[in-house]
Amino acid sequence: MVTKLERLREVALGQHGFVTTAQALDEDVSHAELSIMVARVRIERAARGVHRIPRSRRRSATRTSSPFCGRACRRPV
Repeated sequence: MVTKLERLREVALGQHGFVTTAQALDEDVSHAELSIMVARVRIERAARGVHRIPRSRRRSATRTSSPFCGRACRRPV
């Protein structure tokens, strides 16, 4: 089963990572669902009616795993 976020990602793939609200509505993603995705940091609002869809889920910018420490280590941001 393909999720709504994956469908948006497919549309955005050929558009430098961006989709319009109209394109999202064509993919059966409502205004409310877009707002929820923005609130949950799944997508970013780039401008009115335009959203950026990341290629994959982001990892934390302040932690990374290292084979040298065996656990999540802090690194400078």
